[in-house]
Amino acid sequence: MDQTEKDTLLMVADYSSEEKGKLLKRIHAQFIVGLIALAAAVVITGLGLADTWPYDLIAGLGLGITLGTIIIGAAYTSKHASKLSKICEAKKNKESEQNSLPDADR
Repeated sequence: MDQTEKDTLLMVADYSSEEKGKLLKRIHAQFIVGLIALAAAVVITGLGLADTWPYDLIAGLGLGITLGTIIIGAAYTSKHASKLSKICEAKKNKESEQNSLPDADR
């Protein structure tokens, strides 16, 4: 193996490691938001405020955000996460291509 092949493999490994780090930071932030939302819902319910107007909405949103966080976390940590990532990236590329077209081509 010559030096250029080694350099290329190191660059690929660094890129892969960097992508994993970004993904882990994103998942970590999502779980923190989910925990905060769950804590708000538990506190509101524990104080008996879940039946009054603004607090029932806040508690419901907290539980919904928590459920969404669990679903997203399960999707990212499943064996199909790479397929999901490729689908999202393809969709993002398609949208950016459509946005770069002149108005007459749309």
